[in-house]
Amino acid sequence: MTKLVLIKLGITSSLTTIVLVYGVSQTAPEQHKPKTPPNRLESAQVWEYNSFIARARAMGLTRDRKQVAWLIDQLKNPPLFALSHHIGRQPYIGHFSTPDFHYKIAILTALGRIGDLQTIREIETFRASLDSVYAELLKPWIDIAMARIRAEAAVPHPRSMPDWQRKLQVFLQAVGLSSYEYVESVLSDPRRLSERSEAERHDWYLAAVALNYLADMACRAYASGVTEAPQTVEALLSKGNAYSWEYAPALRLRLCRMTTEERVKWLFETIMSHEIVTTMICYEVQAFADEGAVAWAYLQKQLSPKMGDASWLPTLREQRLLGWLLSAFPREWTAEVVEQLKRYSCEEVRQWIIRDVESGYRLGSPDVFASDW
Repeated sequence: MTKLVLIKLGITSSLTTIVLVYGVSQTAPEQHKPKTPPNRLESAQVWEYNSFIARARAMGLTRDRKQVAWLIDQLKNPPLFALSHHIGRQPYIGHFSTPDFHYKIAILTALGRIGDLQTIREIETFRASLDSVYAELLKPWIDIAMARIRAEAAVPHPRSMPDWQRKLQVFLQAVGLSSYEYVESVLSDPRRLSERSEAERHDWYLAAVALNYLADMACRAYASGVTEAPQTVEALLSKGNAYSWEYAPALRLRLCRMTTEERVKWLFETIMSHEIVTTMICYEVQAFADEGAVAWAYLQKQLSPKMGDASWLPTLREQRLLGWLLSAFPREWTAEVVEQLKRYSCEEVRQWIIRDVESGYRLGSPDVFASDW
C-alpha cells in the first residue's frame, strides 16, 4: 500500500494518513517496474539520471517550445530509469518511488509550463499506454499538466487581476475542481479524510497536489505585474502552513516577492538553520540552485573564509546541508572549491567532501532535488 503521510513540519503527526491512490491498496512505486524494451537498459548509464531530469526541468523553466517533441518522446520512452532502486536525490512528492516516476513528474511539469495545446493528445495517448497501477499513481500530475496547458494557452501572460482570475478558472475547471470557492471548501473541510466519500477524498488530494502548480502560476503572474495574484493561493493554505503538502506552494509565494539577492540570502540562511534535516529542505536547495550564478557566488563567499582554515570542522548537520548545496551546482563550478576544501581542511572534512560531494560527480550533472519545482 502506498501512503502519503501528512506531517507537521519537522514533527511526525499521527492525525492523518491518506492512501496515495485515493484509498485503494496498490503496489508501491518502488516495486513497480515500468515496461521498457530490453535493449534500452543494456546501453543505458545510471549516472545520466540527473542530466536528463535537469534538462527536462530547464526546458519547462525557459518555456522552450522547440523542445516539446523531445519531452513527449522522453515521456513515452524514458532512456534508463526503469529501475527499482533510488538514484540521486529524491524530492518529497513520491519520494518512495522510482527515478522513472520522478522523471515523468519533471516532464509533465515542463509540458504544463510550456502550454502547447497540441501536446494534450500526446499526454492522453501516454496515459492510455500505462498499466492501471502506474496510471493511477500519475493521475493527479497528468490531470494537472493538461489543465495547466489549457490555462497557459488561454492566458499566457496575465497582465491584470481579471486576466489572472480567468486563467485560474480555466485551470480549475480543466482539472475537474469546478471553481475557486469549491477548492477553498475542499481544503478547509474540518472532517478527517476517513469521514469523507471516495469522491471527496479524490478532490481533496487533487486540490492538495494542485496547490504547488497554482502557486507557480501565481508567481509568474506576480512577475508580470499582477501583485494580488499570490494572495489568491495563500488564502487556500492553512494558518501557519502546517502541513507538509503546503510547504512547496508557501515557499514559492514567499520567494517570488523577493529580489534575487534577497532570495539567495534568505534561502542560504534558512537551509543552514535547520536543526532537523527533512525532505522538505529539498525544495529550498532546489530553489537556491535555480538562482544560478548569483547563488553560487554567494555560496563561494560563505565558504571562502573556511578554505584555508585547518581548524574548521562543520557539524554532521552542516556537512550534510553544505554537501547538498555543493552538489546542486555544475561540477565545473564547484570543482575548484572542492579541491581547496580537500587540500587545506582537516581529515574529517576531506572525508566528508569525498563521501557527500564528490560521490555525486559520477552522475555528470548537478543533483536535482525536486522534480515538481
